[in-house]
Amino acid sequence: MNKLCTQGSPSGVVKPRKHEQRLLRNVGVHTVVLDLLQIPYDEKEDIRMNELMRLAHEFLQNFCLGNQQNQVLLYKQLDLFLNPGVKSDN
Repeated sequence: MNKLCTQGSPSGVVKPRKHEQRLLRNVGVHTVVLDLLQIPYDEKEDIRMNELMRLAHEFLQNFCLGNQQNQVLLYKQLDLFLNPGVKSDN
């Protein structure tokens, strides 16, 4: 899904793929990913879940890249990102 949201250029700059971002929004992929972020798990023991959460955050970042409509959608869910139980790459 990350590859659907963005494309690399020969200069190494990542560009948004707005058409694909819109399609993903219309089928509600972001809601599934947001639901995933709310699943409790053992951060110390569940290495696969840690990776899945990292990929979920990466997807949401790419989903919003250069796309104001998607940014507005996720802004409404900002509390999920401010939750101390949710990890971020930052």
